[in-house]
Amino acid sequence: RQCESTAESAIEIWSAGCGAGEEPYSICLLHRLSEDPDLRQANLRILATDSDEHQLARAQIAVYPVGCTKDMPAEIRDAAFEPLDDDQLQLRDPYLEDVEFFLQDLRCGMPDGPFHLILCRNLAFTYFVEETQLEILDRLHDRLQPGGYLVVGAHEELPEGGPSLEALPHCPSILRPA
Repeated sequence: RQCESTAESAIEIWSAGCGAGEEPYSICLLHRLSEDPDLRQANLRILATDSDEHQLARAQIAVYPVGCTKDMPAEIRDAAFEPLDDDQLQLRDPYLEDVEFFLQDLRCGMPDGPFHLILCRNLAFTYFVEETQLEILDRLHDRLQPGGYLVVGAHEELPEGGPSLEALPHCPSILRPA
């Protein structure tokens, strides 16, 4: 689904390898339920891509096992999810509006950007060979807004020889262009 904001006024976020949508929807939940009025007023545009059609179909219907929300505060879970039965919850419509899903393999193509935040966790720097990792890292870096952030998996390491990125203090998986 497309967000109604314009690119000029939106915070642009890309979730690469989004799977069943938990990550982009979590960002949307954090935004909509934030207690910070400035953050709540900001328009988000969240693109979510994956190379698996089945995963994207699951993401678009936003139905999850109850266990996926076990660590979520009850007031957030109750506000965001509609119970379907004893075992499943469906994310309510307002939380679906800011996320747009696309079938895309980041080895072959990427959204144009630029993005304020790119989430590429536990994918490119885990499963691909170093040459492919370097190509992807270059293209991710090119799609970051000045001052933007790239988030990789906590146990991933970037390949040597890529663009200059520096980790935030105490957060080695959150990187900014140097």
